Amino acid sequence: VNISFPEKKRNLVYIFLESAETSSQDRADGGKMEKGAMSFSHKIGVPFLSACGRVKFRVAVKDWHCGIRGIRKDALERIAFGTTGMEFATEMIAEASRKKLRIGQVTVPLKKAQNERQEKLRTVRDGFRHLFYIIRA
Repeated sequence: VNISFPEKKRNLVYIFLESAETSSQDRADGGKMEKGAMSFSHKIGVPFLSACGRVKFRVAVKDWHCGIRGIRKDALERIAFGTTGMEFATEMIAEASRKKLRIGQVTVPLKKAQNERQEKLRTVRDGFRHLFYIIRA
């Protein structure tokens, strides 16, 4: 289920007040990604994996890997999550879709990190974990 909101009220609080049970954000929609905020491999991998998820689970969420999420307690109690790693982002949307939960989506800006830090992601390994979850689920 895809829910649309007036542009002036597209935020998580409004989505939850309007009874969406879970929400996801889209970092790239509308050109709100700052230059250098995402590596080239992620610019390719995130849309590819998100497209795979949209096709497999028939859900219109654009960015399956944005870490800004929300879920209402009553919705959370209906889902038995089973993953323990990076693929939890994919599982959260897939399981919400399977349970026919209403998923709201808002656009958030993606900015380049202001400080130098060590990368925690293992791009190829994490990408394959997401892909294997989509294939197996």
